[in-house]
Amino acid sequence: FCGSTALFTLLAIGLAVLCGRVDWPILFSLAITCGTIAYHLLMRALVAIVVTLVMRNRANPHKAWFRERRFEAPLFRWLKLRRWKFRVPTYAPELFDLSKHTPSEVLGAMCQAEVVHEVIIPLSFVPIAFAQWFWRIACFRANFHRISGLRCLIGVAAKVQPSTDDALCESGCRSD
Repeated sequence: FCGSTALFTLLAIGLAVLCGRVDWPILFSLAITCGTIAYHLLMRALVAIVVTLVMRNRANPHKAWFRERRFEAPLFRWLKLRRWKFRVPTYAPELFDLSKHTPSEVLGAMCQAEVVHEVIIPLSFVPIAFAQWFWRIACFRANFHRISGLRCLIGVAAKVQPSTDDALCESGCRSD
């Protein structure tokens, strides 16, 4: 992960420098693309680190923030979430392993992951603010749609499901 971030950062800087010396418009678009990818990788890592330091996997799953909203059940059925939810890659699968952690710890990690995703989604819009400055709105728009669309789907998949919540809480993690 750190290697990818460093690679895309160096590519963005190198392409930007090369773009200033060679008149190839494609280099500018490639520099913007690499810079945007580097931003997204670094931003996600920093958000995860800050949320982990603040929450320490001890989120209260019974707070209103983590409860299912009325629109979510129909949305999850329409997306057929139960069919593909467990195929979504997880950054740290060991945090969700019931053989290594108590149900309460897993539920706390799930809630914390939801907070991370909810913070990352609005931060994914930040590169758009730079589009006018770089005069390449089409390049930013294409990158934004690719990255933020995937982010929203992963955020939906990471949403704590009531059935999962109930099953874990039946194992004795209720903190009423």
